[in-house]
Amino acid sequence: MKIKKGDKFLCIKDVTMRFTEEVTYSQGNVYTSEQDGCITNNKGNINHSWARVEDVWHYFKPLKDVDRMYTKATDRLRELHRNFTGTKLGNTDEADYFDNKYMNHKDFSFSAQSRLEDDYKERGYDYVSEEVFIELNGLEEKSYDEDPYNGVNNGLQDIPVKEIFNPKPYYDNSKGSLYKVATERGWNAYLFDLVKRLERGGKKDPLKQEIEKSIDVLKIWLNEID
Repeated sequence: MKIKKGDKFLCIKDVTMRFTEEVTYSQGNVYTSEQDGCITNNKGNINHSWARVEDVWHYFKPLKDVDRMYTKATDRLRELHRNFTGTKLGNTDEADYFDNKYMNHKDFSFSAQSRLEDDYKERGYDYVSEEVFIELNGLEEKSYDEDPYNGVNNGLQDIPVKEIFNPKPYYDNSKGSLYKVATERGWNAYLFDLVKRLERGGKKDPLKQEIEKSIDVLKIWLNEID
């Protein structure tokens, strides 16, 4: 696989220059190729070339292949987790790490965890920086002008009712949106997720599949209550 202009990569291990011991690429950060065969480094040098393909894959992973990821807990992430109203797990204040998919779950969950670094490595999670974790998982709040649906997608805010449209048949809001109902009735994230899945089951995705996912959500909810 060759490095092509426009490709993006996650650095999975610090790259240190042999003689100066300068770190030219930092683990957990994302880098872009601005020239074929090269990956722009920490200094903004777009001509840093990689002749040996095996060296590249020792230090980098194509960003498109990054799925499960974790990062060290920071005050900024704690605040985002504390205010997050989508699917989340764990104790915000006691977390050592945050991840985006709890162990065997396939769907996104903003998870606060402790003492799991060895498990992360065994299960193939990639370490990313705080900034990369926030960006790749859409956790940073943006203004409505920048991205009208950013807060809706990650559970940080309710969709403005007057802006609702129906691009797909399973988004049938002709009798009022689920977002509006959930807000009026004070549903928590688990209840809203369950109702949404079952309401759209058989329309967007197979009903059986949505029921199975709903059972998983109920188990997570029960575990959180305990």
